[in-house]
Amino acid sequence: MGSTAGGFTGEKPLLQFRSDDIDEVGEFVGRHFGDHSRVPQRPGPLGYEILASRGPRSFAGLHSQALPTTVRAAMRSITVHLPMQRGAEYRVGRRLLRSAANVAVLLAPGADYTLRAAPDRTHAFGLDASLLEQELGARRGARAGSWYPQCLELPLTPAESAEFRRLTDAHVGADGSDPDRLGFEAIGTIERQYARWLATRIAETAGLAPLSVSSRDVAERVEAWIRGHVSQAITLEQLTAVAGVSGRTLQKACLARWGQTPLELVASRRLEVVRNWLAAEPLTVTDAAVRGGFTHLGRFSGLYRQAFGESPSETRAKRRRQAV
Repeated sequence: MGSTAGGFTGEKPLLQFRSDDIDEVGEFVGRHFGDHSRVPQRPGPLGYEILASRGPRSFAGLHSQALPTTVRAAMRSITVHLPMQRGAEYRVGRRLLRSAANVAVLLAPGADYTLRAAPDRTHAFGLDASLLEQELGARRGARAGSWYPQCLELPLTPAESAEFRRLTDAHVGADGSDPDRLGFEAIGTIERQYARWLATRIAETAGLAPLSVSSRDVAERVEAWIRGHVSQAITLEQLTAVAGVSGRTLQKACLARWGQTPLELVASRRLEVVRNWLAAEPLTVTDAAVRGGFTHLGRFSGLYRQAFGESPSETRAKRRRQAV
């Protein structure tokens, strides 16, 4: 799954979908789980399938595709992916994470990632951050919000992998239960079991960073300012002035919250808006790049392909074909 919608509903709808059409898949995933981009890396039927469900404070599901695919997204909940066989690569800022049959990948909320996935079937479970914070706080004796989960690999034993898949299957009813008849109490039990499972795995892997409420506010205020000023020249000095803290403090806050340095965050948000322009507006690649604050076109093109799995001109060509 690409990225989940912000907030969970009080209902538990079951979603089933299959398509070979990239536009249909993009529309479906965007409507139910949030904006993302998806680029197959070879021609042929996409073979995308998903079986998923959403609870009051969680979502879970299984999804697969028949082609190697590059996905660019950002989660809005704490999400764990576990493939059945081949695994995948996740680029988060400067870090490269790899999943495998017994290695899950945890994606922190708001962290942009580029996923390069082989044809495979993947279990996914997303959880409201408050549930995990409560569980971690109880274990560490810390106040809620004083620690923040980081994107990381979670090595699992076969028994731990089996338990993760069991919880996912129970959520979507793939274990033989009827998800439409599972009441809030039953779903709540699954959510609490999963929160305990994940808290234990995080504690074992030390996948936490200290993050005070003030540091989180600083990182999120700076990110919002970047989004509103992507067309302007942005320096680290400007960002520290907006944040009202030192460069070192700002870097620590951004790394803890977003998994990126402040200037890496600037480049990530610029790539995001440039892709939206190329997909929706009649701009040349050069005009879109310059408008998005990129001054070195060669470097921009390389960053763009690394992030989205296609060149800027290929994105623009898709818009032109759709217009025709």
